[in-house]
Amino acid sequence: MVSLLKRQVLRRYPDWVAAYHDARLRRELRRRPIADTPQGFRFAGPSTMQDGSFEPEEQAFLSARLQDADVFVDVGANAGYFTCIARARGARGIAVEPAPQKLELLLKNIRAHGW
Repeated sequence: MVSLLKRQVLRRYPDWVAAYHDARLRRELRRRPIADTPQGFRFAGPSTMQDGSFEPEEQAFLSARLQDADVFVDVGANAGYFTCIARARGARGIAVEPAPQKLELLLKNIRAHGW
């Protein structure tokens, strides 16, 4: 019964549902605390990113290549985790994030360092 009601609401009021999800996401983003990471920067995001356990293979790959890089381009940057890693290691960063809610969190993380 609940799933039928959900489907009917989604079908009938897609803009209302989108607005609700957007408002909920924005409220959650405002509440995310900024914490120190083992990578040497402060970050607001999931706990696995804050404690350094997020995608360890990708982090190692990025760190190895940043030694020879001047610029890091992060397309689909999400909260900017890899951009922050690059910036903390001295590379300039270009972050692209089209989703407004994720962009808000990305900007929060970048502004936390004055980048």
